[in-house]
Amino acid sequence: MAEGDLTGDGGPDSGRKVLEVDRLAKVYAASRSSGGGGGTEAIADLTFSAARGEFVALVGPSGCGKTTLLRCVAGLDRPSSGAVRLDGAVVRDVQPSLAVVFQEYTRSLFPWLTVRRNVEFGLHALPRRERSARVADSIEHVGLTEFADHYPWQLSGGMQQRVAIARAIASRPVTLLMDEPFASVDAQTRAQLESMVLDLWREFGWTVLLVTHDIDEAIFMADRVLVLSRRPSRVLRTVTVALDRPRDQVETRALPEFQQYRKEIFGLIGTAG
Repeated sequence: MAEGDLTGDGGPDSGRKVLEVDRLAKVYAASRSSGGGGGTEAIADLTFSAARGEFVALVGPSGCGKTTLLRCVAGLDRPSSGAVRLDGAVVRDVQPSLAVVFQEYTRSLFPWLTVRRNVEFGLHALPRRERSARVADSIEHVGLTEFADHYPWQLSGGMQQRVAIARAIASRPVTLLMDEPFASVDAQTRAQLESMVLDLWREFGWTVLLVTHDIDEAIFMADRVLVLSRRPSRVLRTVTVALDRPRDQVETRALPEFQQYRKEIFGLIGTAG
């Protein structure tokens, strides 16, 4: 299977790199309780990029540093060496052009705020009319208009994650980071959320970086899948997913090509070293 950037109808603009990860490394210092020696090398020399509008997925063995990488890209953690660039500028803190959707929606939503107020959070610099219109539009995009005045604890897990996605939409990001966003919901809800995010991605033209343990999800959603090694992680291989879009949960997954990608990536992770 070919490697490289996907180019084609509805694909990313490979001529413009929105996200660049350049020789990134991350070492966590040893704690005092461990005697102060050693430390943990989570990431070693990671380099890759993503074009405007590209959907990139990261997979790899458990504990290989995928979430650490995402935190460095988001500006929530500083790399030990190397750099992350968004639109050519080095990331040193959280960027306004970037939004993050976390796995644990129960921790990312404020239980004492309604759906509307959760989505509005962080938009207070906008004029009231613009803020209200943007919030209403974002909630409508995830199909929760009739639940706008509900609280998170009154919603199902899948609905709560839709609220988190609506909040990301409201911030009008250029780049969207997703850290195992569907891992805490049932299989049917997961499929619905995957398809919804792909619809939103096509509409808004985001550059998406998705961290997932689910290889089938990575293949179904992404233009490219980056397979990481065991810790300290490196990119073992970039697998370009040359499947037509839009993709269907049943028909796409039944394709022989889908199964070939699946076999290849499972094999790479199984022998990751």
